[in-house]
Amino acid sequence: MKVFVDTGVWIALKAKSDQDHQAAKTHLQKLKEKRAIFFCNDYILAETYTRFIYDFGLDAACDFYQNVIDGEDFNLTVFEVGEETRQKVWKALRKYSDHKLSFADATAAVNFLDYQLDEIFTFDRHFRDINLPTNLD
Repeated sequence: MKVFVDTGVWIALKAKSDQDHQAAKTHLQKLKEKRAIFFCNDYILAETYTRFIYDFGLDAACDFYQNVIDGEDFNLTVFEVGEETRQKVWKALRKYSDHKLSFADATAAVNFLDYQLDEIFTFDRHFRDINLPTNLD
């Protein structure tokens, strides 16, 4: 199973006070039991680093970055968003304009489709609204 991990999941896993913290931990455990392979991209990670800096401080952001690089908590493959992907993102934003995807979220959707992944692990309903399979009911 190939799973793209969205920003909200990283935040929920870090913040015990987050409303999705327990759901994130539970679903992550299920995915690990299925031996899921995890993916993300540099735009989503940049968004996540920024949220970590603002919400948890620079040290926490640096620790998260190092964990991503070392693969300490996840064996994570990171896609780099290049020009070809950015062009597809603009098309996706137009196609799904009624859903108001952020540019970063549109990169996730494009990567998901391009790499034929199985699930987006997220707490953002707009991925489900554009008919991508997510962990959400």
